[in-house]
Amino acid sequence: WAQGARGERRTAARLEKHLAGHPVKLLHDRRIPGHGKANLDHLAVGPGGITVIDSKTHRGEVRVERVGGLFTDRHSILKIGGRDQTKLIDGVERQVKLVAAALGSAGFADLDLRGALCFPDPDGLPLRQLSVRGVVIDGPKQIAKLARRAGPLSADQVDQLKHQLAALFAAA
Repeated sequence: WAQGARGERRTAARLEKHLAGHPVKLLHDRRIPGHGKANLDHLAVGPGGITVIDSKTHRGEVRVERVGGLFTDRHSILKIGGRDQTKLIDGVERQVKLVAAALGSAGFADLDLRGALCFPDPDGLPLRQLSVRGVVIDGPKQIAKLARRAGPLSADQVDQLKHQLAALFAAA
């Protein structure tokens, strides 16, 4: 638990550094209402939309493998240190759905909403960016680049969305 908290703080600091001077607003460590102690590690709101960022401190080589084939559907799995960790992708997808539902009920539908799995120490990551089912897997610098994507939202809309998210997901 403590290691995860330290990793979240390192990720937050690095995201802040890589987003300084850009029109992206960050929220860190937000409660998910009705889900006990579950939280959203980081939310980035920028002109291109919202990025839900889950921070992980797993050690080992990170890679994506394609499995299945002849008699089963082909799909990608996330491996970290040789172990199947696709459950981490499932968790990010659940978080993205919760944020989408909360924003939809607040009248903010049709936003570009993306999920990312961020490793604060990208030692085991390959040089090329990975993704599974649309969830980007990378270090803080590349995740910040995703959060900076261009889009139709004005600075006022970004601020409005940040305040709405802060109201929907209180600080943990």
